[in-house]
Amino acid sequence: KAMTFEEPDRRTILDSAKRIESFGNYWVAFSMLRRELGETSYHEEIRAALRVAENVAPPDGYRRIWNLRPAGVLNLNIDRLASRSHNELSRGANLTEFSSRDVGSHTHVLNSPSPWVYNLHGKLDDVKSWVFTNEELKAITEDPAYQVFIRTALVSSTVLFVGVSADDIAVGGHLEFLSRAGISQGPHFWLTDRVDLQTDRWAEAAGVLAIRYRVVGGDHTELDEALDDLATFIPQEDLAEPQPVMPAVALPVVDLKEP
Repeated sequence: KAMTFEEPDRRTILDSAKRIESFGNYWVAFSMLRRELGETSYHEEIRAALRVAENVAPPDGYRRIWNLRPAGVLNLNIDRLASRSHNELSRGANLTEFSSRDVGSHTHVLNSPSPWVYNLHGKLDDVKSWVFTNEELKAITEDPAYQVFIRTALVSSTVLFVGVSADDIAVGGHLEFLSRAGISQGPHFWLTDRVDLQTDRWAEAAGVLAIRYRVVGGDHTELDEALDDLATFIPQEDLAEPQPVMPAVALPVVDLKEP
């Protein structure tokens, strides 16, 4: 966009772009990007970057997640690949899908026998549902309906974090809140390739058990194997044949005929 302007405006925009690119906090960086690009260009650039997801096959990792038969998926992507993967695996099966804008009317899915997908950061085709900027994050995290849903899910379910930083403020903040409040919520599990001590200490304090796997040259094969093992695991108690209950002493004979 800067190349379409003359100096000094071109230099001003390029300097802004360089400053945004080096900013460490992505939420604030997206706020700056939205302001500098302009509303229309901001939306169209994001759509253009992610539009390819509309025509590609969902990554195999989503199939592995659905094979675990989860009650629902808290999805942090906006490309709807998680929902498409479920629909391809279970054609015709019911799937409830919603975003943060209408989470208040979907709290009932936590008790539903049908699976659900909560698109926390919105859906690509609905710009009003997007959560990328610091202002949007603040609005969602301060929404009572959002807080109730996430915290209820954390308390009532066992959560497996995959492909996400559990200590990110959007997720970790709720874990820390429940931990500080003395509310038992777990444990939850976090499949991660992070092996630093700081991450482990945070996870232990937040009620999360880290399950570590190795990544070699960008290869996440160990993660795929872990998900496959979880899907095929059968507890030992389920393998044993149930034994009939036998009375320890002879039971008295009871005459049920009318006198």
